[in-house]
Amino acid sequence: MQEVYCPQNVRYCHILSIPALNIRSGSLFWISGPSGGGKTTFLKLLNNMITCDQGRILYLDKDVLQYSPAELRQRAVMVSQTPFIFPGTVIENIQLVFYFNRKEVVSQVMMEELLSHFGMSGTLWKSTHNMSGGEKQRLALVRALLLEPETLRYQIIIMMGILGSVALSVYLIIKFGYRTFFNERAQLDSQEE
Repeated sequence: MQEVYCPQNVRYCHILSIPALNIRSGSLFWISGPSGGGKTTFLKLLNNMITCDQGRILYLDKDVLQYSPAELRQRAVMVSQTPFIFPGTVIENIQLVFYFNRKEVVSQVMMEELLSHFGMSGTLWKSTHNMSGGEKQRLALVRALLLEPETLRYQIIIMMGILGSVALSVYLIIKFGYRTFFNERAQLDSQEE
């Protein structure tokens, strides 16, 4: 298994101290602890949303500070506990994320397929206005997975505070269904052309 993230002698304020840690491809990595214990801080450090006071964090053997923030966030997509959802419909939310990342939008068939993996079948044209918190989290995960960030190759997705069946679903899809899902995607996309 390849080392994807490797924090080395990381310190952040009085909140976090990590002498050494290796997050390897294909591994299930779960952070737990009390409120204020540094869980979210650690994930923000991984994605260079904040910088450590001491030490460094390597992403694929390169310091995260050597990436531009935009490049790192496209390579390693993070899904927030309270994700920003654009006003409009589910499909518009997905399309906007592709637009902002300057990527070609995937087919509606692929959107529906992944939405169904998260119990959101038939929601493509649903308004996001009255979505529950759980639905918003699942939509954010679908958006992240459809972008196919580099970390998916290493079977890693960064999730902040998303617990229970949503996190388990993501792990199962990534661990066991990633190659199958995206191979089917390529076949479906070619059939639509």
